[in-house]
Amino acid sequence: MSVRVPRDVDVTKCTNTIGSYVCNCSVVYSLNVNGLDCDDLDECLLSIHQCDTNCENTEGSYVCSCGEGYELDTDGYTCIDIDECLGADHDCEDICVNTVGSYTCHCREGYELNDDERTCRDVDECARLIDDCEHNCMNTEGFYICSCRDGYALNEDGLTCSVSCSGTFTDLLGSFQTPDWPGSYPIEDFTCVWEITIDISEASIMILFQEPYGVFGSEPCETDYVEVFYGVGSNTTSVAKHCGVSVPDRIVVDGNGATVVFRGSTHSQMNRPGVSVVYRA
Repeated sequence: MSVRVPRDVDVTKCTNTIGSYVCNCSVVYSLNVNGLDCDDLDECLLSIHQCDTNCENTEGSYVCSCGEGYELDTDGYTCIDIDECLGADHDCEDICVNTVGSYTCHCREGYELNDDERTCRDVDECARLIDDCEHNCMNTEGFYICSCRDGYALNEDGLTCSVSCSGTFTDLLGSFQTPDWPGSYPIEDFTCVWEITIDISEASIMILFQEPYGVFGSEPCETDYVEVFYGVGSNTTSVAKHCGVSVPDRIVVDGNGATVVFRGSTHSQMNRPGVSVVYRA
């Protein structure tokens, strides 16, 4: 008995039986209920795929894809992280740090992220009081600069200050003060030496002490004191020496040179304003 095989049947999928035939489909198809046609098998829907993340069915097969921040490995199935920081696939203004499936932006020291989490802005360490300056702080782009009050000098660390109150004066009229006057002078061992040299023959220099005035101690003024000398350098003679809280009378030094020395120490047991001097030739 002969059996007629329909024209639309793929003979490669046809198996002869006694008195008839049966149709079979390849592994990626399933036999239709009519027993003749082959329907595509949706591997994604049936979860018989090998995709690591996303599966998309195709005619006779399927393709895999990955979520944002990932890409397919060479096997076509598994997903691997994309390092956006290696190329130009990020929009960080400064520093890009790769993370699994994404990346984060960071800023150099002295800067912080804006609300967009991409661009950076300067941190004003001075305004936020997070600087390490001992005295004064001035903000700069990306950092800050320290400076010292009058009568102090910046140390090599660029942060701390040390007493530095000496000076040389040549004008006919001038003034100078102990550190932090009219506040309290430092309770530490230090010496201020102010030299006045006037380029006038047969001159005299008048020394005036201003209020507030106060030097720790009392006669004979052994630890803290202010002393006025005739002359400058190694050729000097003491004219007057004072301490306590009474403002000294004016002192006149004959000649064109005078030296004023202030000595502070750790022996001071109370706050004193120190001295402010005005001289006139």
